[in-house]
Amino acid sequence: MKRPSLVIGLIVAIDALTKWLVRKKNLSFVENSGLPFGINTPGFFSLGVVVLGLILFLFLYQRHYGERKTFAWSLIVGGALANLLDRLSDGVATDFIGLGPGTLNLADVSIFLGIVLLFFQPNVEKGLLGGGSRPDGGTD
Repeated sequence: MKRPSLVIGLIVAIDALTKWLVRKKNLSFVENSGLPFGINTPGFFSLGVVVLGLILFLFLYQRHYGERKTFAWSLIVGGALANLLDRLSDGVATDFIGLGPGTLNLADVSIFLGIVLLFFQPNVEKGLLGGGSRPDGGTD
């Protein structure tokens, strides 16, 4: 993947738009000061440090990963950055997707999908899930 910043930017923009629409239309939402499902974090500063670390990690090491892993990391960084930006104004993230015992937003979904892709990526590279090599003989 040549432009992880494009994926990150799209996630941040779409997440911000959906949160804005939810608040503007007075739809049901929850102000979450913690992680997905209301899990509490030690503080805003620690979340900011984690997000900055993820961004630095992605941009320093993206050339060492295949496109699938870079895409997965872009989903994670985009979701983390979107939630961090949402918290800048009042210290909470806007969650509006009811899921079982908790509530999520699109940034949380992006983070989850990125983690799932990273989890299954080593198996794909080894061919355990029927993939991993490209038609030109290379690998992702």
